[in-house]
Amino acid sequence: METYDKIRLYRELNQWSQEEMATQLHMSKNGYAKIEQGKTRLNTDRLKQIAHIFGVSVTELISPSNLIVFGDGNYHNNVNSYNGETALTAENEKLNLIIKHQEEIIKRQQAQIDTLESLVKALQDKNT
Repeated sequence: METYDKIRLYRELNQWSQEEMATQLHMSKNGYAKIEQGKTRLNTDRLKQIAHIFGVSVTELISPSNLIVFGDGNYHNNVNSYNGETALTAENEKLNLIIKHQEEIIKRQQAQIDTLESLVKALQDKNT
């Protein structure tokens, strides 16, 4: 999955519009849309800013195809790529991101439940 696909997925998981993301990044909606379309090359500062907004690390956003590999340049020879493997890998990454996001939502909801339970207990203690 490409970096721009991950950015779009995180935005969709958070149920934010492109306009909302553009506002958070202090840029135009069209400028942000180009990021999600892969038409804009992201610099490190912009990647950090996007990662911070989503609450993830920069490495979670970076696609392996965007990494710079040092060496003799023959690293591609060690990669076996089968016709559907890339699509399967991308789908697995997408599902893992969805699972992670759902776990974060559950964690936040549990914290809210705990807070509400302590408030109810405090009110009950006050009334007795």
